[in-house]
Amino acid sequence: MAEDKRERIMDAAVSNFKRFGFAKTSVDDIARQAQVGKGTIYSYFRSKEEILIALVDREFAAGLTAIDRAMKEEPSSVGKLRILLVKTVEYFHKNELVGKVMAMDTALVLSVISKKNKELQMLSIAGLKDLLEQGVREGVFRKLDFDRIAYSIDALIRSFHYLNYLGLDEYDPNDLVQPVFDLLLEGIRRR
Repeated sequence: MAEDKRERIMDAAVSNFKRFGFAKTSVDDIARQAQVGKGTIYSYFRSKEEILIALVDREFAAGLTAIDRAMKEEPSSVGKLRILLVKTVEYFHKNELVGKVMAMDTALVLSVISKKNKELQMLSIAGLKDLLEQGVREGVFRKLDFDRIAYSIDALIRSFHYLNYLGLDEYDPNDLVQPVFDLLLEGIRRR
């Protein structure tokens, strides 16, 4: 029951954030749509910013689960790298919280989730390093400075999202996945 109320509050927050933006949505708006008292919201979340962080956690966890599930079905490191690029771009560009809400209030939202962003970056880099090391074991990738390579791949993937948030994408990100994959593969493939 308590988890149901928490989810209703979060769903109402997403709905209001998409409609009005983060800055223009009040806790009263969220409470009204969730059909709970304002005090109930504060029993689950200390602030509107904390609701946003919980939403980001929920959405990124769903995205990471979908990506992880798809990657587990692929045995090769090359296939996993391609899936990682395709699924990441696909998931986060279709996700309304990530795409629309963050685009409406970019500076505020990015400042609110900057700590969370760092945690996600560290997870991403660790996973990428594992994938690159698997490629070395398979004999398809050469041994490189995987700390820097993983950081660079993560930054490249993030750049797609930041361009989307800022409304600056010149190309459909899905059309860029293959050229980016080819470029990455060329740089790390064993010669």
